[in-house]
Amino acid sequence: MNIKVLYNLKGNSIDYGTLKNGNGTVIFLNDLGEIEKTHFVTGGVIKSI
Repeated sequence: MNIKVLYNLKGNSIDYGTLKNGNGTVIFLNDLGEIEKTHFVTGGVIKSI
């Protein structure tokens, strides 16, 4: 599981976290582009919310 790039509603690239090869963090943003939550992933499984 990898995320290469994410874009906001205006087409600008945004910070998505550090997820690579199923490990790292994933940042979820709300519609205003503010960080809503961060998930930690290990081996493709969410370990904490």
